[in-house]
Amino acid sequence: MNIWQMATLGLVLVTASPALYAADEAGAEQAPDEKVCLNSNLVRNFDALSDEHIFVEERNKEFYLLTMRNRCFDMRHAHTIALKDVSSRICSDGFGEVIYRTTLTGPFESCFIDTVEKVDNKNAAKELVAARQDARKKEANSR
Repeated sequence: MNIWQMATLGLVLVTASPALYAADEAGAEQAPDEKVCLNSNLVRNFDALSDEHIFVEERNKEFYLLTMRNRCFDMRHAHTIALKDVSSRICSDGFGEVIYRTTLTGPFESCFIDTVEKVDNKNAAKELVAARQDARKKEANSR
């Protein structure tokens, strides 16, 4: 395998309302200063929870929430998702990318990964995304 290793799975993804950032870290397992990385060679399953967040399950039953640097146009409807980095380790604030395609024959899109967070399970990831979305809405309404 070359230096641009990729873990790829074709999925029919669940549509979710776009989730947004917030300071609340409920549902995350790691300490704020701990660097969390996942191994793309161990990825078993992906699920785009929104255009900004992807839930990842490793074969060893470790679960992660990936948050993109920016919204990724229509990522939540992707047919194919792949992870790309200079090595098989994908970490927060690294060079990791999510490569995806929204149609079977359409062009590939890509987004850079901002944070990798370890979570207890898929429900914890969904709750974390929802809490961030709610916090961002409250902040916007208070202005």
